[in-house]
Amino acid sequence: MVDLTNNVIQIKELKIFAVSDNEDIVCEFIENILEHYVVDFKFKFKLELVIREIFSHLIKYSGESIKIRCMLIVNPLRLSISFHDFGKKFNPLVSINDADGVDEVVSGGFSMHLIRNNVDNIYYEYTEDGVNILTIEKLFNV
Repeated sequence: MVDLTNNVIQIKELKIFAVSDNEDIVCEFIENILEHYVVDFKFKFKLELVIREIFSHLIKYSGESIKIRCMLIVNPLRLSISFHDFGKKFNPLVSINDADGVDEVVSGGFSMHLIRNNVDNIYYEYTEDGVNILTIEKLFNV
């Protein structure tokens, strides 16, 4: 349950290299912001699972050591996290859009299947200046 007395929209940003050693830093960055909100263990657990899967996906498909930007927007209804990377173009949603169950998820697509089932919305965009943007949204239980 989120504390609705904190109606301020927060926008925070972290710029970091996509290397496996930095995965914990990204999780801590998000966890520190969520300390100001009343969210249950299940919410935090699912969110951390999703963040770790996305981070490993960034390293695997966009290239290790690329610079990423993690932008977090929190309002009383939802948490939105965008991962911007400047690596190779890769739309992780294409491989799972038509999958029907675990047997049809293509190689590498299982983690995206896991992510999709633990967030409320997921979007991908590739900009003209070569930036992959993967955004997840998780609604607070109000």
